[in-house]
Amino acid sequence: MIQNYPLRYALLLSLTYALLFWLGNGNHDDVSYWNDEAAPYLGEAPAGMTAEIVRATTSEELPCVIYHLPANEAMQQKIITTLRLKKEMGWSKPSTPVATYYGSWGIYCGDSSILGSGVLTPRLDILADGSMRLIIDDTNAHDDPSMADYIPTPHPEYLPNKVLEFCRHAMLAIVCFMLPGLFCSIGWLWIQRRPIRSGDCFTICLLIPAIIACVGAYADFHIHGFSKGYIQLCSVASALSNILTALFIIGLTAIVKALYRCINQNKS
Repeated sequence: MIQNYPLRYALLLSLTYALLFWLGNGNHDDVSYWNDEAAPYLGEAPAGMTAEIVRATTSEELPCVIYHLPANEAMQQKIITTLRLKKEMGWSKPSTPVATYYGSWGIYCGDSSILGSGVLTPRLDILADGSMRLIIDDTNAHDDPSMADYIPTPHPEYLPNKVLEFCRHAMLAIVCFMLPGLFCSIGWLWIQRRPIRSGDCFTICLLIPAIIACVGAYADFHIHGFSKGYIQLCSVASALSNILTALFIIGLTAIVKALYRCINQNKS
C-alpha cells in the first residue's frame, strides 16, 4: 500500500500546532482580558463590560485593549482615584467624549510586569450618556518611564503567575518559530529513520513546515491585533526560522551518519 507521508505530516503538524496555539491563547474572552490587565487595580469586571482589541495601524504601533463600561458613577470615581488620572481638555476622537482622563506620566506597576517595563499609560473617556471607554495601557503613548508614578496593587489576587506567564510566552514563541521545523525533520529523520536523500524529505522537512509556520504566524499576530505589514513580516520570519531549524536538524543528521560510517569503516 502506498503511504502518503507528506499528507500525514501536514495533518499531524496542523493538529499539533492548533492544539498548542489554543492552549496558549484559548482563554482570551472579555473577562479574561480584564482579569489579566485591569483586575489587579480595579477588581472584578463590572457587569456589562466588553473588551475590544484596537488593531495597530503601522508596524511601529502596538495593539491595545479598550474596555467599554456602562454608566456607573462609583466605578468612574474608582478608576480615576485608583489609577490617579487627571482631566485632559480638547482631545477629540470618533464618538467624542465629554471628558477624558489620563495618567499624566504613566503609572509604574512593577509587581505586575511579565515581559515589559511595568509602566502603564491609562486613559478614561467619559461619553455623553455616562458610559466609559477605559484603556489600561495605551501602548503607543508611553511617556518617560522615569517620570511615572508608582501605584499599589489593591487586588494582588488577580496578579498573574510570572513563571507560568513566561513559560506560556516561551511556548508560543517556540510553536511559531521552531515547532514545525522540529516536528517534521525529527519525525522523518530520527523517529522514522528515513534517508535525507529521499523523494519526500524536501517536502516533509522544509516545504510543509514553512507553509504551516507562515499560515500559523499570520493567524497568531492577526488575532492579537498587529498591523498588516507587521503580520506579513512575522509570517515570513516564522517560515524562514523553521526552514533554518529543519536545515540544522538535517545537517546534524548528516554529520552523525557520516561519523557513524567512518567509525564502522575504521573498525573493519
